[in-house]
Amino acid sequence: MTQQVLVLISFLVVTGILVLVFQMVFASTKNPTDIAPARVNRYRGLWFLTLAGILVVTFFFTLPRSPYLLFVRDRPEKIIAVASQQFAFTLSDESLDKERAPAEAAGGIVLPAGALVEFRVTSRDVNHGFGIFDPEHTIIAQVQAMPGYVNRLRIRFEKLGTYNILCLEYCGIAHFIMRTSFEVR
Repeated sequence: MTQQVLVLISFLVVTGILVLVFQMVFASTKNPTDIAPARVNRYRGLWFLTLAGILVVTFFFTLPRSPYLLFVRDRPEKIIAVASQQFAFTLSDESLDKERAPAEAAGGIVLPAGALVEFRVTSRDVNHGFGIFDPEHTIIAQVQAMPGYVNRLRIRFEKLGTYNILCLEYCGIAHFIMRTSFEVR
């Protein structure tokens, strides 16, 4: 089963539970009865413990897979500076300099397969989305490009080919042309 199918099934189960709860609440309002505060508090406590248990289990399984914890102890083999501005991304091997835009690498950026790469992403004007798509056009990583802040995104590219970078946040009328690419060999 793919990850997308698992997410869909999880969504449908949670949605079904929520619909069931709302139907139970709706049905309970048709017959007015006296409500005992001790009984209500018991249900609140049970509901709280159930939600807390679900939250703990969810964190237990998802937090270790967080992309922020990947490669924390590893040193990146390649650092790529990314400066975004309406309506282009500039990728460079040079460090970011606030006074001038980094020079685009001649012939484009070529990254070694299997190497740990760190993208240092910032913006020169407005917020942008920095989304990396693999050669099969599947999104594999995303980070925000924000003015005055550098986000670091570490990733290891195993597949060979051309990776595309698209802006994932509407940044103006020519947002659809904001794209670039790099090669993994």
